[in-house]
Amino acid sequence: MKHKGQVYKFVGVKGVIRPDKFGQVRVDVLFDRHKENLVIGDKIEYEQVEKNRRKYAENIKKIG
Repeated sequence: MKHKGQVYKFVGVKGVIRPDKFGQVRVDVLFDRHKENLVIGDKIEYEQVEKNRRKYAENIKKIG
């Protein structure tokens, strides 16, 4: 399932995506910043996978 969000910040080797839609609690999505050429504020579309109670983005595609 494709999700949309925006790159929010970078922490160490990980980047953080703030999703456009979330449930009762917002859970940020992580991605490896060295594999993707993204900057803060980029709108993206991604698939999310849950590993060890954290959500990670895969198949990231920049929108616009």
